[in-house]
Amino acid sequence: MVDEVIIFDEVGPAGLRKLLVMRVGEAVDPLPWLLQVPEEMRTRVELIEFTLGDRVKQHYLKLEWPTREVVRLTVRDLRACIGDGYRAQDFVTAGADWLAAVMWTLEEGERISGGIRSAAELYRGTFGRWPRRAILWKGAQFPREKGARGEGTLEMGEGRVSIHAAGWVPKGCVVVV
Repeated sequence: MVDEVIIFDEVGPAGLRKLLVMRVGEAVDPLPWLLQVPEEMRTRVELIEFTLGDRVKQHYLKLEWPTREVVRLTVRDLRACIGDGYRAQDFVTAGADWLAAVMWTLEEGERISGGIRSAAELYRGTFGRWPRRAILWKGAQFPREKGARGEGTLEMGEGRVSIHAAGWVPKGCVVVV
């Protein structure tokens, strides 16, 4: 991974994590980058290698996979979806402009409440505490299954998660913080 440059590392509008790495002169070794993909998503990675340039060869490695992992969430985006009741000290260390969250791309047929629960379990396993908020894409149907209360919360055995919607969340994804 020496002399390799990350061109972009982002989550796209379809909930796919996209990573593009470039190296001049020699091909990018895909193995170290594949090991950064969550283990359960490695079989779903789309891996593309290509080269550009005649005189100076630029080698690229592009990886894409459904996002089911910890992501960085900007405080600006969180404020936009939670509104005036937002208190930065509830989520981030003083001076930080981002916080860690879990984004979970729903599988076909997976219920929103199931995605929230899976994301919450990953969050707890990573950070040692349960999330308090779940953020869905605009227009999502809030869970109204067993365990759901009204349109704004989801009861779990570990407590209650308040549910919000935001335009920046990719359709078919849930984010927990």
